[in-house]
Amino acid sequence: MDFKEGDDVKEGAQLYQIEKGLFEATVGQAAGAVERSKAAKILNGLQLQRAEELLEKNAGSVVARDQARAADEQASAKPISPREMSSARKAAHLRA
Repeated sequence: MDFKEGDDVKEGAQLYQIEKGLFEATVGQAAGAVERSKAAKILNGLQLQRAEELLEKNAGSVVARDQARAADEQASAKPISPREMSSARKAAHLRA
């Protein structure tokens, strides 16, 4: 950090520097999480399809189909942003 609390800061002055290695590691983790999510979506879609086929043949249960459907929908869910998470935490804190 190139300044101390209370210092005057000139416009355009560098306030911080991101460490390249840490940044790249975080990006790599995020990319891995995206790939895992894609694979989970594919797997859940196949499991839902199979559960529906088994139910049609009276070889599966409605519960198994519903669980597969819920897992598939969960895998399709949009990730929550940090801003949305912060808002949700504040709202939960207000209710407590």
